[in-house]
Amino acid sequence: MKILHTADWHVKDSEIAEVRKCLEHMLEVASETRLDLIVIAGDMTDSQNVKLDSRSARLIFETVTGLAHIAPVVIPIGTRSHDGYAPELLRNIRATYPVHITRFPDQLILNGSGGFWSGNEDNCRLAEARALISIVPSVTKQFFQSELGITDTDQAIAARVGRIFNGFATNAATCNVPHILVGHWAIGGAYVSEHQQLIGRDIEMSREQVELANADLVCLGHIHLHQQIGNNIFYSGSIHRNNFGELEEKGFYIHTLQNGSLDSRFIKTPTRKLIRLDADFTRDPIEKLDEILYTRTPEELHNALVRIELTVFQDEVERIDQDAIKAFLTSTMSGGAKSVDIKLIRIPRVNVRSERFFELTALPDKLREQAAIRDEPEPSAGILDKAADLETRNPDAIFEAVSGTARKEPEPVQQAAGF
Repeated sequence: MKILHTADWHVKDSEIAEVRKCLEHMLEVASETRLDLIVIAGDMTDSQNVKLDSRSARLIFETVTGLAHIAPVVIPIGTRSHDGYAPELLRNIRATYPVHITRFPDQLILNGSGGFWSGNEDNCRLAEARALISIVPSVTKQFFQSELGITDTDQAIAARVGRIFNGFATNAATCNVPHILVGHWAIGGAYVSEHQQLIGRDIEMSREQVELANADLVCLGHIHLHQQIGNNIFYSGSIHRNNFGELEEKGFYIHTLQNGSLDSRFIKTPTRKLIRLDADFTRDPIEKLDEILYTRTPEELHNALVRIELTVFQDEVERIDQDAIKAFLTSTMSGGAKSVDIKLIRIPRVNVRSERFFELTALPDKLREQAAIRDEPEPSAGILDKAADLETRNPDAIFEAVSGTARKEPEPVQQAAGF
């Protein structure tokens, strides 16, 4: 069996050309591959308020229709704030193969004709059964409360989902066909793109809970960084780079299940090239800017969108020649970046000095820093020595030195009889 596994398209009108380019590439690869099943593991839209006459909705319908002419399609509903219930309309697509949408845990049988049957024990044993597909849509506390009326703790809800996985495994044990688990949720320990914002309160599954399903392949969405967890758990990641915090390769998987073995191939999409350069010149000298600009090769910079974020003292902002930086990075000599966006974070010098003051622990160091903040001369050696002495001397010795008398212990309080 060959399964195309994709997720997290996050289609929106403002990025329509970028997303279309990536989806068309995926559709082209799919049409050239003999596929048995296509999994779109949630979050096709970027907002639950997507309009049906928008360019985003039209692109999703076009893409899913194209995929459904190649192989049967399974889609669990993703994060409510992204998908909402809009994907349920995709059930109305009329194509060569069916499109199955679900927002509740479900189990299906893929038959030899490319159709879906209910995943019961009798269907499992039919000669035409090709695969058992178990589906668990987005697992959030809000979902369990609003849809199922469950108000348990996160751990209790996760345990309930674990029992669902266990139930799937029980049914799969009666079937002599591959078992594929599909879902849209987070697994503990999964790596996340640097700036991905996980919206909503997730119920985190453990790898051990997922393995209760005893699936031959697990196809997941929700995490934007493509990755493999263990032997057979996969996040396909997002189809394109959503922002400058997602600099990793983007794409989709084609999984091949054959004779009990699994082969998974990640296929990159032609998403835009994003590069981010950061520097803090309140800690490093501005002269290091040239060194930072040369950290990327001409091949990396070619046709890339570059964002530079520089933290700099307010009185040194004029030393940053933004026009010169843009001219250098967009020149053919450096590789020819497509665009360069520079953001300067201006920090008053006194703010940085004040932060450093609270990081210090030794009294002499604090006196020196306080003088620097006030632009005053550094304290004399005598004062600094006295400050060091105050920190190391016994309090009783300091009292004797100042008062000329030994410190007396307070008299114990006499208690009245019966108290």
